[in-house]
Amino acid sequence: MVRDALKDKPGGQIILDEYDKMKTLMDSTRRQLVNLLVADMVESHGRSPPVSVRSKYALGIISLFPSLRDPYSDNGYEHFYDPQSGSGYLAWRIKTVQRNTAAQSRRSSTSTPYQDSPKRKREVLCTDKQLLGEQCHEAISFLKHSTDESAIKEKMRATHQNFNFQRFEFGPVKKETIDSLEGGDVLSSVFDENAYCEVSTTNWVKNYGTEYQTGMFVCTGTNMEVPVFRKVTNIIIHDEQAFILTCRVDTLYFDDHFSAYCINERADSFSVFPVKELIYYRPYDKQFSNEMCEKTYIVPHCHIV
Repeated sequence: MVRDALKDKPGGQIILDEYDKMKTLMDSTRRQLVNLLVADMVESHGRSPPVSVRSKYALGIISLFPSLRDPYSDNGYEHFYDPQSGSGYLAWRIKTVQRNTAAQSRRSSTSTPYQDSPKRKREVLCTDKQLLGEQCHEAISFLKHSTDESAIKEKMRATHQNFNFQRFEFGPVKKETIDSLEGGDVLSSVFDENAYCEVSTTNWVKNYGTEYQTGMFVCTGTNMEVPVFRKVTNIIIHDEQAFILTCRVDTLYFDDHFSAYCINERADSFSVFPVKELIYYRPYDKQFSNEMCEKTYIVPHCHIV
């Protein structure tokens, strides 16, 4: 299936020839491989291919290109698509295609007149003057109790942008090239950028009041009723969104004495997640036991199933 798809796509034979010659693929070629296969997948199965189809393509990749297999994962193809967490090169390329298609659809819809649509131009409630702190709280209280329409509009103008700002905050940012980050090849594939492009990184971000920091842990799903944790290694601000670059964490067992999961931190198998799409939104700090052989634990906020 994967071989047939590549032979039908422009540039596909180049990928096959490179692997035959080098017995591996360069990062740029691997990204092109993912792009071509997602294009084939979308053509055949629509913009939201089923999990079974994504897994089939991922298995097809490592079957055709054995050196791309991940020896540390259960099936060997989870870095291309992990059905448990919904992450991987294929998943994130699909999300990019969906996002780009949606943006194009919105742009075309704004220029298309619809029958019986409102004729009056909607008033945009925005202003450069923003209320902060007590002034903002005072304005919110006024909105709850006032019946004066003109006064309400004025207060909405002064508070509207402030609401948008408060739901997404982040710390000081610095510019770093993608290839300088550990796991940067995954980030490059997700953002569809070359490894020498710069991205904005930060140590913390708040999304609707929940703060995420590098070094914290997130739960990205479950496997056989055991939570799958990942460690946040970097936080990236991209396209007005926050993304977390994470590495693999092994969940060893649940310790009844500590009511916590014993974990083993690793520095491989990187994945990228948009903060706003995390399944379990609350992050975790690691805890330590006071035993002679110190172990690392994560205490769950709730029962994870």
